[in-house]
Amino acid sequence: MKICFIDWFAYGLFNPKSKIVFGGAQIQLYLLAKELAKDKKLSISFLTDNRQTTRQETFNNIKVYQFLRSKPSPSDSGRSDSGIVGNLTFFISLFNSLLNSLLNKLPLFNYRKFFISLLIQIKKINAQVYFQRAASAETGLIAVICKIFRKKFIYMIAHEQDVNGDFVKKNGWRGKLFGLGLILADKIVCQTKDQRKQLSKSLKIKSVIIPPAYPIESLSGWKSVNKQGVLWVARAEVWKNPELFLDLAVRFPQEKFTMICPPAENKPHYFKQNKT
Repeated sequence: MKICFIDWFAYGLFNPKSKIVFGGAQIQLYLLAKELAKDKKLSISFLTDNRQTTRQETFNNIKVYQFLRSKPSPSDSGRSDSGIVGNLTFFISLFNSLLNSLLNKLPLFNYRKFFISLLIQIKKINAQVYFQRAASAETGLIAVICKIFRKKFIYMIAHEQDVNGDFVKKNGWRGKLFGLGLILADKIVCQTKDQRKQLSKSLKIKSVIIPPAYPIESLSGWKSVNKQGVLWVARAEVWKNPELFLDLAVRFPQEKFTMICPPAENKPHYFKQNKT
């Protein structure tokens, strides 16, 4: 059986040199893919975005495909055209930039191109089952493509907004595309009983429960570990409220507080704000 996982932010888990920020949703998909890849009866692949190249790679028996959602920045080769040819190239480039800028303001047009490219890539991978996690408009696009090619689509809940209807209601047509993905999914996996209950109540959709899992290599020696202090591990997202942890550190100066908090790509200023 061929199984493919889809997540645009997971590449850093395969290649530690990558600077792409990942979170818990990506870790769960990566761990699941890594474990399934141990089964010789299964062929595991992962579709992600390294933001540089479309070259296919293999890590721990997992075929990693690249889907560039935006064109990489051209490298500076040190070469420059001159004269009429250079001016013509400049104006053509300027015209294309203005045209693309105008078209990109039309979200449905932009997503039509995205949909076609994604359809081609999924057809190329040709897996029997596709997994995706965390709410986005892409959830709906992947679900539709799977229906077109008669493939199975499994969506995995990552957050409360996935199940309480907030993402569907507050994100316009993107939310509607996500809702369509939930409806078309062959199976929806919740992490908790509460998530399953909310999903059934808000969107009238059935689901199964598979709690998050993390591999523990060995329990030997854990009893001798001297645990101390309070630990925070999460991205600097507004909805994660990292400032509350900082406030606790101020209120309890006698305790040791450790914070592992990388910046979120969509709000780098928020990280700087909390850092200062």
